Amino acid sequence: MAEAPFDMPGHRWDPEKKRFFKIVPGPSTSASGSSSGAQGSGSRHRGSKQRKTEKQKQEPPRPPLPALPTAASGLGVGRSAFGQRGWDPVAQRQQARNSVAVTRQRAHQLTEAAYSQLALTRVLRPFDYIREPCTIASMSTDFHSKALLVSNTNSDLVGVLERPYLSSMYTLDYDPDGSGPSQVWQGPRQSFYAAFHDGALSSFIDINFATGPASPSDFSDPNIDVFELPRVVNLHGSASWASCCLPSSSGDSEDSSILAIAPGKNVHVFTFVHTQSSLVVKHVAQNKELSDIMALALDPTGRVLYVGLRSGIVRAWSLTSNTLTAFRTVVAGQGSVTNLAVPSCGELLVVRITGEVSLVTPTGDTIRTFEGHVNSYHFDLGFALDPESRVMALAGIDNRVRVWSLDLSTPFKTSAAKIPVPKFGGFDDESVKTIFKQAHEDGEGRVMEREDALGACVFPKDVTALLWHPRMTREDEPAEVGGFKDLYVGAGEWVYHFTWP
Repeated sequence: MAEAPFDMPGHRWDPEKKRFFKIVPGPSTSASGSSSGAQGSGSRHRGSKQRKTEKQKQEPPRPPLPALPTAASGLGVGRSAFGQRGWDPVAQRQQARNSVAVTRQRAHQLTEAAYSQLALTRVLRPFDYIREPCTIASMSTDFHSKALLVSNTNSDLVGVLERPYLSSMYTLDYDPDGSGPSQVWQGPRQSFYAAFHDGALSSFIDINFATGPASPSDFSDPNIDVFELPRVVNLHGSASWASCCLPSSSGDSEDSSILAIAPGKNVHVFTFVHTQSSLVVKHVAQNKELSDIMALALDPTGRVLYVGLRSGIVRAWSLTSNTLTAFRTVVAGQGSVTNLAVPSCGELLVVRITGEVSLVTPTGDTIRTFEGHVNSYHFDLGFALDPESRVMALAGIDNRVRVWSLDLSTPFKTSAAKIPVPKFGGFDDESVKTIFKQAHEDGEGRVMEREDALGACVFPKDVTALLWHPRMTREDEPAEVGGFKDLYVGAGEWVYHFTWP
């Protein structure tokens, strides 16, 4: 058919291809001309796309991007790295034309770009005005993420109200005859503090920040209650701890949390049920293993308790309303287990005394192994995991702290020895004092100081506590930056605060 079957305004008929083509501006309307015109249109389209891409590259990246759903965490929409659902709009625009694989790789790069820049911002000695020397035992964040809780091996507890450029410290619990390490853990509305006295745990302290520490006056007078545990737990040396919060499905009227404590070969499980007017504590289960229990971890549902043994075995115990049953072995490896953590319902992080770190499924299949951890005999090296940003920190026997993404096998590294960081008030930074400089000289004349990168810091004492604490957002920073985490390191009597610029 040489002639067009009908007229179509703005289009021409191609007798060879027997179809209409849209007429585009050009020097010729012939077949060859139309072909070149189509090519010209494609070139202009590619040029527009290239200019748009260059414009996107000029925008400052937003590290890190929200975590993408994985097979382990499920294919549904997950929480972002900023603690909210959905994408950051600028990051979404920058990634709009990328595939899922490219976007995930970019997210990893941005995460590394942020967390490889951790630098020493200040140093605190929270128990200086109570007693010394002491050793940091544990650290936790209150429910409102505005206060840092620090305990020591003398059963003391100090709270640090965190604000940009300035902080205030308050004694929350002090017993001159106290002995033994203490543990701080976070409840759904309150933060809890357990103290060891004379080798036994018989009571705990409930610190209620229900109204939120909005000012120093609010924080200095929290509601502190002492509760007796329904069963005394005899402790021998260090004990393993695990806790999780279980928000009520009916709303805010009732919340509960689970606490598991394992001294030696025994494990005890307590439940804490909170209402608006009361707190009920129950001892719900007890069980025993054939080998010493070195690490515990509860899954987010509170139905499974993972137990890491000195023998190297990791077992999963089923937890119901009043029983605790060891129902299967997850993995059996060489080297005692020192740390366990549950990033999601489909993942289990296992750290061994040999330096082996692996991410496995609840059935024992290896997802990933991590390189760079240094250990050969120490059971109490600091460990911290942030499930939201999927970043973990782990102390080594070489007195260094390394940071990994759960999606990368090697730790984050930085080429800079010093990184500029915000300055805090003088009394908030012990690093300017002579006693700090004397305690942190490396023998070669070099002293640890502010702006030292985390990878360049060698701590003078074993790192016994690590904590990811929500970043204190300054006035010159966008609000979503507060979703990032700062790293607090407890070693000896010192607490080191690392942040990125």
